[in-house]
Amino acid sequence: MKTILASFTYLMILCLCSTIKGSDDINNALHPCVHIIDEFNHIDISSALGDKKTLRDTDSNYTYYFSGCKDFKLSDLNLPGINITNTASLLKVWPNSTKEKSVVFNYTVLGKAENIKWHKEGSMHQLIYNISNMTTLPTVKLLCDNEPAPFIKVLDTKSNQLIFSSQQACIITIHHGLSGGSIFLIMLLVFLTIYLVGGGLMLYFIRGARGVEVIPNIEFWRNLPSLVKDGLMFLLAGCKPTFVSTSESYDRI
Repeated sequence: MKTILASFTYLMILCLCSTIKGSDDINNALHPCVHIIDEFNHIDISSALGDKKTLRDTDSNYTYYFSGCKDFKLSDLNLPGINITNTASLLKVWPNSTKEKSVVFNYTVLGKAENIKWHKEGSMHQLIYNISNMTTLPTVKLLCDNEPAPFIKVLDTKSNQLIFSSQQACIITIHHGLSGGSIFLIMLLVFLTIYLVGGGLMLYFIRGARGVEVIPNIEFWRNLPSLVKDGLMFLLAGCKPTFVSTSESYDRI
């Protein structure tokens, strides 16, 4: 039993090291439509536009088209001068003033769905289009609104900053059952109860132990402070066994 406990302690240290090394930012969304905030909260804008393909807003001569986390075909706009084979999630359009007889439009694809990166600034979540050839990244700020009809509003045409207002921009909270941590604690308490009570009864009736000797593996618990110390040293050393300088410390680990 003592060997099992020592092995369990060492495995817990290794698991902690693995968690430290392999931890990842939970805010990295697995899909451009969904942003996982934590275990219970997320944002899903996959159906934010409803039956509309795009939302648009105009500031000065610039018109912006936004299709959420899905790309739309530029040919759907039916604008002269627009490349009909291209797609975009965020598009900037303005008239070409050099054309006199007919209006021809210039445009810039500010981003596609695959370029979307979720970001949080203060209390507001944002969609940032991570385009390598742009010095200022286009940003769509999400505004949680109870109005049924979604809309966009241009904030700045130079830095391409917009606000997207929708009910779907609100944080969705899902209440699960017991979390993984709660289940682990319950299992740990059950194990410790069985271990202490069951082991103590066996030592009392079978071996005739009395006093503190009824505590299972009493020598292990007496050495626990030194085991904890070695474990902390192991973690501070970057989970490398190079800190072990004596055979006693090595045996304890």
